[in-house]
Amino acid sequence: MKNHIALTILAGSLMLTAAQAGTQYVSGPSAPPQAPAKIDVPRVCDCFKENTAFVSIYGAGLLPDGGGRFDDSLGAGLALDYFFSTHVGIEVDGTWAATNDDVGIFTGSLVLRLPIDSICLAPYIFGGGGFQCYGGEDEGIGHAGAGVDWRFNNRIGIFGDGRYTWADDQDYVLVRAGLRIAF
Repeated sequence: MKNHIALTILAGSLMLTAAQAGTQYVSGPSAPPQAPAKIDVPRVCDCFKENTAFVSIYGAGLLPDGGGRFDDSLGAGLALDYFFSTHVGIEVDGTWAATNDDVGIFTGSLVLRLPIDSICLAPYIFGGGGFQCYGGEDEGIGHAGAGVDWRFNNRIGIFGDGRYTWADDQDYVLVRAGLRIAF
């Protein structure tokens, strides 16, 4: 019987010890869940920032509507861009093409872009006006177009765009592609 009492006391002691071990449960209001820690992922591209300026040199193709003064021709140009914000900027450009008469096209545009920083790409739309000079005459023009700007790094990229140009004498499409350099 003494063994039986000793075993009962030992078994009870082990059960009490096991009951004391483990996680303590406290009833009442729980703490609000914590937000996961923010992971600082470096940006792949940081080249579509506000307050940036660019110079662009490009080749151009002039594709006129039929029956007018111009023929299809190739040319070149130079543009200056300034972006006030990530999405809104202005551009002034001059394009020269050798068609029946040499033509100089000078325009200003409002540019709206939507940068995709993960792939360093910015599709854009633009529109504006200006004038063209050919054969000793000047003519007012208006235009609207779209394009894409892709950057190799924060300073250098390439672009391509197309615009439809309305003119009194003959409407045309102007296609441009070239190199864009930030300064």
